[in-house]
Amino acid sequence: MKALDAAQRLDELLDDTTTAIRPKLKWRDGSTEVLQRNDAALNEPNGEATVSKTRYVRTKVSPAKLDRLLKSVADRWKESGYEVKDTAPKQPGFAGRAPDGFSVRCAVGGSGNIYFDAASSAVEDPGYSGTVPGEKGDRIPKDPDGYPLLKPDVTDPYWSA
Repeated sequence: MKALDAAQRLDELLDDTTTAIRPKLKWRDGSTEVLQRNDAALNEPNGEATVSKTRYVRTKVSPAKLDRLLKSVADRWKESGYEVKDTAPKQPGFAGRAPDGFSVRCAVGGSGNIYFDAASSAVEDPGYSGTVPGEKGDRIPKDPDGYPLLKPDVTDPYWSA
């Protein structure tokens, strides 16, 4: 599989995940990145790469609604045949592996940040690491120090209450 094909598959996984959540959430997509894999002994590219993308939830989700959101995601993944496992016992989150080897992780970070990371299984090495051409993601605002503002910024009558 080529990096651009993997990028399209990541979009499908992330879209399927977020459309399972009702009412709908607002989000921003990060860029789609490719990372060359290296041979462990020689530390040189081995001809394979991994493609990944993160979707950041912009909707503020109240602690009282968080379990409902996480359950709807886990239920969708199970319905789709994913193997679902807990990943972070100290904070809410879990990961799913689709039958085709692609994976998605749902995590809740500090300040109520919720995000979904999707990653490919091994793909054909495109000869570089970095952003997949044409897959820069959404424009994410920056704070005064130049760091991306990923904290939820959209209030929703259902999710934020």
